[in-house]
Amino acid sequence: MPNLFPTFDVPNIQESEEKHNIGYFSSIAFDFEKGDFVLDGSGKIQIAGGIEAWIQFCTKMLMTERYDHLAYSSGTGTELRTVNSVSDLKEQESLLEKNITESLLSDPQGRTESVKDFRFEHAGSDSITVTFTITGVKGDTVDLSLGISERGVANIWKV
Repeated sequence: MPNLFPTFDVPNIQESEEKHNIGYFSSIAFDFEKGDFVLDGSGKIQIAGGIEAWIQFCTKMLMTERYDHLAYSSGTGTELRTVNSVSDLKEQESLLEKNITESLLSDPQGRTESVKDFRFEHAGSDSITVTFTITGVKGDTVDLSLGISERGVANIWKV
């Protein structure tokens, strides 16, 4: 009678330690001012190139308040509301630097190498503009500015 439970040797699987697919990948283009996808004249969705898609990711992370949206993991977004609860300007700057850096380095595709060169401008007691440099894994650098008011992120733009 044949064996109902045959045996076989399990193949040896070796996993590579190196990261796969590191770099900039294209994505669907999004217009943050309009709050909608970018369409061409015939109504087709446009594609953002790799670096532009990376900048869009950074913009989205900065515009999203962490823990406000159940659809996102706890690592998505920034905690900019905590900045407004602090009255000391140096402490505000330190919190902004920490939150922005953590947020942008959490890129699941690993595109952001560093966030540095923070510069702050205070307009009164309730408005701050932060300008900083992000460096990608392939050495590309982009300067972003983030305007923050007491209501949260007011504006983000590429310098």
